[in-house]
Amino acid sequence: MVNQVERLTLCQLFDQAVQEHRDREAIFYSEGRSVKSITFAEWKQIVDKTAKVLASLGVEKGDRVAMISEKCYEMPLLFFSIWACNAVAVPVCETITEESQAYILENSDAKIALCSDRFKDRVDRLAEWVPELTQVFTYGQVLEMDVDTPCPNGKPELEDLAILVYTSGSTGHPKGVMLSHRNMMVNSSIAIEAMDVSIIDRSASLLPYWHCFALSTEMFCPLVRGCSVYVARDKLDFQRNIKHVKPTIVLSVPRIAETIRSAILKKAKDSSALKRYLLLKGMKLARKSREKRLNLLERPLFASLDKKVLQKVRDTFGGNIRMFVGGGAPLDKELQDFFMDIGMPMLQGYGLTEASPVISANTLANAQLGTSGRLMSWLTEEEGGDFTFEAEDGSRGKHLTGELLVKGDCVMMGYWKNPEETAKAIEEGWLHTRDMGRLNEDGFLDLMGRKSSLVCLKNGEKFYPEVIEERIKLSMYISQCVVVGEGQTHCYAIVNVDGQMLNGHPNDVKLAILRGEVERLCAHMDRYMRPKDVLILPPFTQENGLLTGSLKVRRHKVEESFRDRIQQLYQG
Repeated sequence: MVNQVERLTLCQLFDQAVQEHRDREAIFYSEGRSVKSITFAEWKQIVDKTAKVLASLGVEKGDRVAMISEKCYEMPLLFFSIWACNAVAVPVCETITEESQAYILENSDAKIALCSDRFKDRVDRLAEWVPELTQVFTYGQVLEMDVDTPCPNGKPELEDLAILVYTSGSTGHPKGVMLSHRNMMVNSSIAIEAMDVSIIDRSASLLPYWHCFALSTEMFCPLVRGCSVYVARDKLDFQRNIKHVKPTIVLSVPRIAETIRSAILKKAKDSSALKRYLLLKGMKLARKSREKRLNLLERPLFASLDKKVLQKVRDTFGGNIRMFVGGGAPLDKELQDFFMDIGMPMLQGYGLTEASPVISANTLANAQLGTSGRLMSWLTEEEGGDFTFEAEDGSRGKHLTGELLVKGDCVMMGYWKNPEETAKAIEEGWLHTRDMGRLNEDGFLDLMGRKSSLVCLKNGEKFYPEVIEERIKLSMYISQCVVVGEGQTHCYAIVNVDGQMLNGHPNDVKLAILRGEVERLCAHMDRYMRPKDVLILPPFTQENGLLTGSLKVRRHKVEESFRDRIQQLYQG
């Protein structure tokens, strides 16, 4: 099945899914306070009609069609309408600055820009900055048009460019990652097979469709397996309807996972002492059950607490979740243990846009918490791929510790109109991930951090700060963390405080609490990795440029923006 799917273009996969699952519900979405759905056949009908509309507007093979909006159910409809014209979809992050959005529209040579009503005024302004962009339409305008234009001629080939995904990037302008139909099909089909997704599954997430993980896993999953997806517009929509939609798979990134955990712990903190005790007792017994250490007296107690206490937590997410699937930065093992104890496994994977995106993943059948899972099969010789690690001395080998290099069908075509950066990223077919790691003795991928983030202390000790930061963010009081200390005797923790958790406390008390949290959470680490002190900074946001669109901290921007305060911290 998977090998057959890999030989299809996205359009061919879509047609096959419609033929096999015509009357099944494919997309769920909210309208007001009600949840509605679209069947595969209805999806196809809309795509055929809208492809004619795009063709009437002059969209031809290879043209770029930009999309700017909040996440919404119209986007899957329009993606396939664009591909039906053999054109290229360019989803644009809606939360980045207008300057960055204008750059993407200009750099991609977008012929048409589509947007939701909410972003129409903004996109009209952007069009004034990009003279070549002469047509702007809302999703509603395009979906409601009715034309007599014939269906677009010529279907895409496997090697044709399907999508430009602009990486949010921590420095400079975003780069347009070119992904072909083959890139997306191979990665999606292999990942879905590995995760054992079936026709009865329903996925959901808050991840936007300019995020390659959501694009691959949510949009193509219904097509490969005939299952369904719930498309939430925002956090409120997600929280309000998840009970009714009852997803079985929820996509996540570390920041969202940490937020969910903090919300559960805060609710427990605000509950009665008895309820808090029963929750923690149930989670403790759940862990013993996983480790097969329950005694005869504990077994009926755990069954009771699981049904009466832990199930209530699961019910807030619809009660049917089989797994959270996490990507992005490494998840701390304690965070993963927390979700396992609740009964909603958080499975860590790893990928990057340039690899379409999934490179490795833990699965329900084969997981090792604290790792990023086993490498995907597209990296095996049998599938025409390979991987290696490049050590500091330049030597390469699968047994080494160093930068992960990968090659195979999922490696991007390159960066759009940027041969210099493409040459830096891909060398003789090897994609340099810039992520440092190794395979452990069980064959699971252990990631340490980004190659560029390595911190070297004055005494020569080196470490990747990500593992410390993820640990510190386990505190219910801390929402973001950056560990600094390059060239210093010690490292230090820069944090954002969850205001709701520490409201009413004077600054000196807040600082004392946070110092205690950092000391507690890092107590097991080597001494040089334990931050000496803590600096509280205002929230890192996308608006102030300190967070990327995918909620990753722009480390260099934080250090640059608060250089004086960081220097004062060093001088202590």
